[in-house]
This record gives sequence, structure tokens and C-alpha cells, in this order.
Amino acid sequence: MVGRSKLQEESEKVAQIKFTILKDGSVKTDSDYIPRDIHELADKAMLELESIMGSKREIIGKEIPLKYKHKTFCENKKTISLNKK
Repeated sequence: MVGRSKLQEESEKVAQIKFTILKDGSVKTDSDYIPRDIHELADKAMLELESIMGSKREIIGKEIPLKYKHKTFCENKKTISLNKK
């Protein structure tokens, strides 16, 4: 999935998120830097997928590339489980 940020202060407007739906119904995503507005939309979409598919989302953090460290607004944690319903 490719998204374009509408934030005027954003220097990297285009972001890519790779979605993989596994046989067990779990969804894995991978991306590098995602602007805040795209991140919020992606979170809403993932919550919707979670409710449709009935599986909980697990986010596995990864090392933040050096060129994005000054732009991050989320903490890099090893594993984050979201149990919102």
C-alpha cells in the first residue's frame, strides 16, 4: 500500500506499507518511516481488519534507520500487543 501525506511540514510525503495475510488469518506489516497522518489512517485500517478477521494485532518493532530517527513519533519497542476492541 502506498500513501501520500497531506502534512505540509512533511519532507517525505510518500510512504509504503507491505501487508501480508497469513494462512492462520494473522496480518503482518512492514514499513520504514510513515508520516503521522498516514500512520493514524493505517492504525484505523488495521483495527478494522482485526475486527473483521477476529485476530489480534501484534507489532514487532525493528531498528529505526538512522535517517528517520529524528522524525519518529512512536517509541521503538520490541513487541507491542494491541488489544483494543
